[in-house]
Amino acid sequence: MPPAQVTRGAMLLLTLIYTLNFVDRQIINILAESIKVELALSDAQLGLLTGFSFALFYTVLGLPIARLADRSSRTAIISIAVFAWSFMTCLCGLAQSFAQMLLARVGVAVGESGCTPAAHSLISDWFPPQRRASALAMYSLGVPLGTLCGMALGGWIGHGLGWRAAFFIAGVPGMLLAAIAWRVLKEPVRRELPLPATQQSSMLSVLTELSRSKALWCIAISMSLLSLLGYGQAAFLGSFYLRVHELPLDRLGVALGLVLGLGGVAGVWAGGLIADRGGRGDPAAFVLLPAIGTLVAWPFAVGAFLVAQVWLSLGLLAVATALNSLWLGPAFAAIQMIVRPDRRAMAVAAVTLVLTLIGLGCGPVLVGLISDAMATSVTSGEALRFSLLCTTPLSAVAAGILLYARKPIREELVYA
Repeated sequence: MPPAQVTRGAMLLLTLIYTLNFVDRQIINILAESIKVELALSDAQLGLLTGFSFALFYTVLGLPIARLADRSSRTAIISIAVFAWSFMTCLCGLAQSFAQMLLARVGVAVGESGCTPAAHSLISDWFPPQRRASALAMYSLGVPLGTLCGMALGGWIGHGLGWRAAFFIAGVPGMLLAAIAWRVLKEPVRRELPLPATQQSSMLSVLTELSRSKALWCIAISMSLLSLLGYGQAAFLGSFYLRVHELPLDRLGVALGLVLGLGGVAGVWAGGLIADRGGRGDPAAFVLLPAIGTLVAWPFAVGAFLVAQVWLSLGLLAVATALNSLWLGPAFAAIQMIVRPDRRAMAVAAVTLVLTLIGLGCGPVLVGLISDAMATSVTSGEALRFSLLCTTPLSAVAAGILLYARKPIREELVYA
């Protein structure tokens, strides 16, 4: 294990990288209406840009890159990935048509597919099991922090300089950070050394082995439903508040950034701390806490889309966001506890494949299709409100699966 001060510095760098990952992934959401108008897109096409096109290539390439991360330098993979997705984010600002934007978004997905599996594997070598949920929660802070920066800066820059400038300003810092990561991040000694090449399992055999885990399937399906809810709604929150509450873009970006960012930070951080303490006596706590959080979040999310007062709506959304963010650290920590060290990156990539294809791939498209279908009989704002409300019950279904997962997690525990 590296010295504590080195670990803290490396964790801060990884968290910053993951923050930029989500800035580049989510900034399109706050800019969606401007892009829709200029490129003459439908809501379904917006859903494809923000969801399916990204998810398909993110997941397809995630598995082989994760297998490479289990065998070779994870720090090099992360550095190259950061440069690639940042460069492609800049190209989004040059798109002149739906097809060009689609290709640029695919490029962002290809780059980002190399980040999280390798990062989770690194963190699991840096920290013992009893501190892993907190460490993974710290890394996962990149999700709400990136959302905050993407929404706030995207709205502010998009309002003042246009949506194309926002993509350039979001992409350039990542290319600089890639160079820093290449020089600073050092590959740690693995807790379990890789087997010789002649004894290593193929990617297919590893996936077959992982597919036998009932606990892993429960975690993957519940996380997928929560991602379907989260990604589907996040892609259209900006459009919802513009159409229904008529907030100007610059104020909307800051408001949504603070709501999703601060609410997400509170939920992610609390989830990691509480799960580490509760999990010392019972590993099932790593899924019990998220189950409770998602159940309690449901009425707050419904209220956020129904109330007429915009600031009350944003307040309810902040509470729902915090409660729905409790799962990030604990769920990924649970995965690390039920697989061997030389399977960790692959396990994360496999779960990420399922949750990304279902959540990011289908969520925005589903919300967009329902909205387009309803728009023939009601206003576009009311159609979108109805579509967002349709996804809220998914949190209750995910909670039920997480509660069921407690038993298989206890049975399949590898590293307590």
